[in-house]
Amino acid sequence: MNISENAFPNSWYPLCRSIDLRSGKVRTCFALGERFAVFRTVSGKVGALQAVCCHMGANLAFGHVRGEALCCPMHHWEYSHTGQCTHIPIDSNIPRRTKQQSLLCVEHYGLVFAWLGEEDPSFQPPVFPLGEKFHIASPRHFDFDAPYQTGAANAYDQHHLHSVHRREVIDSPKFYQRIDQHFGIEFQANIIGRSIYDHLLISMGKKQVHISIDCWGGNLLLMNHLGTPNHMMIALLPITHKRTRMFAVTLTPRLTSPVANFIFGKLMVNIMHHLTMMFVKQDFRVLRGMHLKPNILLPKADDSFIRWFHYWEALPRTSLAQQVMKKTANQKRAERIGIYISFSPYG
Repeated sequence: MNISENAFPNSWYPLCRSIDLRSGKVRTCFALGERFAVFRTVSGKVGALQAVCCHMGANLAFGHVRGEALCCPMHHWEYSHTGQCTHIPIDSNIPRRTKQQSLLCVEHYGLVFAWLGEEDPSFQPPVFPLGEKFHIASPRHFDFDAPYQTGAANAYDQHHLHSVHRREVIDSPKFYQRIDQHFGIEFQANIIGRSIYDHLLISMGKKQVHISIDCWGGNLLLMNHLGTPNHMMIALLPITHKRTRMFAVTLTPRLTSPVANFIFGKLMVNIMHHLTMMFVKQDFRVLRGMHLKPNILLPKADDSFIRWFHYWEALPRTSLAQQVMKKTANQKRAERIGIYISFSPYG
């Protein structure tokens, strides 16, 4: 399958941490091979606009928030969080097509996510079965020089699970798929490593691990360490097709005792986050400079990876250029018949 480097699977992509986007602030975010101005309005709405102003090309990320709009630093044109131009200081007549390309944004588990896709979102950001009662560690992020899909494929590479993480899979993994955008795996493995993390698990009576991993959209991984309170989400952002930012979020359920929950709840989730990151960081040294180009594969040892790769190849894809062209064509078609349509990603 010939996949364009400029097209990415239709999915939710993490842009930044919510805590880093205070009310009335704007910041630069490089994502999907483009530069975006990500901002929060006074009322709390989040917008992600392509940073090159459609007027004369000024960098909107150097602008400022004025109420519910992002104000261009050069001529003070104002844009809503959906990209629609709402005010031009010297002209009350705003041209119909004066609109910045925008991405639909939502906030989830402490991160700002943006939807890339030609249609309305085909799935919502995935959640753990914790309801509203959980503790969450402050999200962390790391950059590495490799395509984003190497990080996702890595979770399904059980060959590397043995060589890098020293886990010996017991029996055959269980695979499951809920919708086209989802692919899951569940397996058990013996701990055969001798790292500090491994010794700690063994000292806690955990000589085996029982893991489930759910991949959504090719870039979102929900990992459950079954039998423990540990839940981790890995969200991958392709900065370019060769560089990736990985966001990691750990969650634990609230304790039943209010007193214990108050004293130990936050401490527990931070400890879990630290321990899990010790495991995840083992991958960074092997992912650097990697190109995901499968060639000689082993039918048994690489079976899990092969299944994931076929799933990833089949995902529907969109490029930012395709998104713009489609919206522009629809706008021109509407104007020819005397109809003006606002292409807000919110419908």
